[in-house]
Amino acid sequence: MGFRVEFLGMVLVPIVFPAFAGNSEVKMNCKNVVRLDRNGGSMEHVPVRDQDGLGICYAESGAAMFDAYLKSHTPFAGLKGLDKRHTSALEAAAFTKLQSGESAGATPDGTLLDGGDACEVVKALSERGSCNRDTVEDRLGLNDSGDPGEMLNLVKKIHHDFEGVRSGSAGLADYQKLNAGLKMKKEVCDKFSGLDFAMAPSAEELSSSLSSRYPFALISSLMGAGCGKDRQRLPGPVTCEEHRLSDGDPDFAGSMGNLIGNGLREKNAQPFSVGFCANILTDQSAGPDYRGITRSGGEAALSNSCERHAMLVIGSRECTTPDGKTVKQFLMRNSWGADCNGYSRRWECDKKDPDSNLGTGSVWMDQDPVLQNAYKVQRIDSAAGERR
Repeated sequence: MGFRVEFLGMVLVPIVFPAFAGNSEVKMNCKNVVRLDRNGGSMEHVPVRDQDGLGICYAESGAAMFDAYLKSHTPFAGLKGLDKRHTSALEAAAFTKLQSGESAGATPDGTLLDGGDACEVVKALSERGSCNRDTVEDRLGLNDSGDPGEMLNLVKKIHHDFEGVRSGSAGLADYQKLNAGLKMKKEVCDKFSGLDFAMAPSAEELSSSLSSRYPFALISSLMGAGCGKDRQRLPGPVTCEEHRLSDGDPDFAGSMGNLIGNGLREKNAQPFSVGFCANILTDQSAGPDYRGITRSGGEAALSNSCERHAMLVIGSRECTTPDGKTVKQFLMRNSWGADCNGYSRRWECDKKDPDSNLGTGSVWMDQDPVLQNAYKVQRIDSAAGERR
């Protein structure tokens, strides 16, 4: 019988137990397990997230990093209710896009929020405060049907309506745009039954948004109205540390392996957001053997076939294969919901308990293919504040 060591937000388990990898039929013995989602770890009260058809994995990662830091650095006296309060990644994505002035992909098909940076999201949330996901979604009617893709459909609808009103107000004088803003305000309140007239964005905000080619201001105003005054801020300033393949480190994968391995064992351990080629996640898209980074003359570059994605590293372990090889693995938290449907059978679905089919939203993946396809690693500096 083994023993368990617990301290300061980590679980170190120096015992050997069986795990499944490869095609889920190969048994491996694993040890030195570290998890941030158990026994007081920074991710213990951060739930599984679902980007619901939107390309906002970066915002889901940034929002989870924000929540992990908030919940692990707030004094116990101020924790009441925080364990059930989770940052809206949708609102964070809209505001971050507005702040950055990005317009790439801004078409009425719902892709205008796609692609971004987790550290930029953390920065925006730190400055503005975060919105409670349940509050925003309730007021905007996102919890009514529970249908998959309803967030994507909402963004499409807002963008489509914006284009219609904007095209109709082209060339109007300012006072006429204000009238258009008032009309839009009424329409907004009619469409989102959870918003009353006082809570909706002002006519000035709405008319101002009509002067922009893209509806980031409108979407951000709507999400902010859904939030109301219920914003949560961090207990102090933070630094979002980032490392990029483009920085020129010739052994980026090795350096990041050491950084993450040591970082997960720090006193104030926080999750790492890793931007990598998601082709390795599934067998349908090249699979675990895919390599999306090429090197020529000392320069590293991403292949055009790389499917960019962001996930959180929230744990690690060392496993021994039947032929005696040692394999280091990361516990990767995704933003595709709790189950593991669609993942390669090379990766082990993390479950709530061995006899359950219910996943935790995380999957055990070999460290090497993750980092050999990684182009960005980010985290909130765990030393930036005192842990509660």
